[in-house]
Amino acid sequence: MIEAFLPSLKAKNESAIINVSSGLAFVSLTVAPVYSASKAGLHAWTRSLRYQLAATSVKIFELMPPLVKTEMLSQFEGQKMMEPVNLATALVEGLKVNQYEITPGQASQLKMMSRLAANFFFNALNKSF
Repeated sequence: MIEAFLPSLKAKNESAIINVSSGLAFVSLTVAPVYSASKAGLHAWTRSLRYQLAATSVKIFELMPPLVKTEMLSQFEGQKMMEPVNLATALVEGLKVNQYEITPGQASQLKMMSRLAANFFFNALNKSF
């Protein structure tokens, strides 16, 4: 879809693409391996697209939510979850300041910990599920 719209987006003075991946792009959840892998792949693709379009007017954003209180995640009740309105607010605030990787709430912790102590954090995260 992006390929189809890219010529039109490039022709504008300012345009943006927002991809939604997940904090699980950084640390996979063993009960959701396909979901985690797809989000990691989307993250890598988004970074590459951002690099490829750096000299254009197209901004490439990525929203990486933590667990968000939605019907899709009802099986994770009892886990700390972000309210949808707070996620929307974080997205808008990130867009305002051109924060290309928007990692609200616990997603920012996943990103940081995946770089500092990847195996330790992977094991700790997956013990809770």
